[in-house]
Parts: sequence; structure tokens; C-alpha cells
Amino acid sequence: MLDLHGVTGVLYYYGTNDLANGCDATRILRSYREVFQRLHAAGIKVYVTPVTSRPGYTDQNNLDRHTVGSHVKKRNSCDGTCDGVMDFDQVLKDPLKPNSINPAYDTGDGVHANIAGQRALADYVSLPMLLSSTAHH
Repeated sequence: MLDLHGVTGVLYYYGTNDLANGCDATRILRSYREVFQRLHAAGIKVYVTPVTSRPGYTDQNNLDRHTVGSHVKKRNSCDGTCDGVMDFDQVLKDPLKPNSINPAYDTGDGVHANIAGQRALADYVSLPMLLSSTAHH
């Protein structure tokens, strides 16, 4: 049982470290389905961001990342398994190297967003969508 008092929605940002440590798209998507079912059963809406880029990903990691991203974006609802998509990958990606973080948003490690990147993500989050999740409870 999920014991999350007052939580009506979550932003699910998962998979970046998992891909780097040997998980593939199949395992990540199976995990997504299981977690989303548990959250929905607890009355919690689920908003998902595709896996963001990371230096050192192999070609297979990037293929898996794009497989997960395509699933998340399908019908803008993880093919009907989540309540919405917040595409942090689109916000953070380098327009010249789409498998990398935009240098203006990079802490320098290629993985984590700096203050400007965090601000860009916060500006991107749809407050009306998140607030609408409270109207149904």
C-alpha cells in the first residue's frame, strides 16, 4: 500500500541510471507498467518524462532510451498507461547533439541539469495539468 497523504499526482523521472547500469527498454517498461498500476490503484495520477540523455551511453543504451521515449510519448499517455507526458528530454537536449544535454543546462558532468536547466524544467512543467489532478479527488 502506498502511504502518501495528500499526494494526487507524481512526475515519474526514471531510467537514466538504469540504462547506464545494464537495464534495457523491456525491463524499464515492465517496471513502468507495474509502478503506474500501483500509483493509479492508490488514486494517484502519473505524469512521465522520457529518459534524458547521458554521456557514455552505448548505441544500444540510446536505442533503448528512444524505445522508452517512444512508448512514453505514444498517444501522449504512455499508450494509455499514464496520465500525461512532460518531455524533459526535449527541454534539456542539445539541439546540435540530441543525445547530449544542452551545454547551457549542463553542470559539466553531462548528466545533471544546472540551475538554468532546473529553471527551464520548472518553467516547462504544466501547473494547470498538475493542479487538475487535484480536482478529481
